[in-house]
Amino acid sequence: MREQNLVKFDEVTEKVLNYLKMSFPIPATIGPGSLNLAVSEKGEYDPVTGDQTEGEPATEDEKFFGPVIEWLYLSGYIHAKKSSHQSGFFGLVLTEKGLDILGMKPFSLSRR
Repeated sequence: MREQNLVKFDEVTEKVLNYLKMSFPIPATIGPGSLNLAVSEKGEYDPVTGDQTEGEPATEDEKFFGPVIEWLYLSGYIHAKKSSHQSGFFGLVLTEKGLDILGMKPFSLSRR
C-alpha cells in the first residue's frame, strides 16, 4: 500500500509542479480538474443542511490532491495565499526551492 501511495504522490506532484512551471511567476488556482485528475460528480448543494446530496464518493486522485499540495507547501516547494480542499488552492506559485527542483532557476536570481 505504501508503494502505491508513493506512486500516486509522484503522479500528482509531477502534475502540480508542471502546471505551476507553466504559469510562473503568476500565481495559479489549482483544483483536481485543472490537472486532468479523476474527479467525482459532486451532486447538488443543500442550503438547509450545507451538505452535497446525491454525489459520488471522492476519487483516489481527489483524496491525494489536498495532502500533496499541503506537503509541497509545508516542504517549501510552493507558496500559497489560501487553500480549500473542496474548491481548490489559490495563489500557488513555485518558490526558489521549487524552481530549483525543476532545474529552472532564472538568471536574475543567480549569483553573479
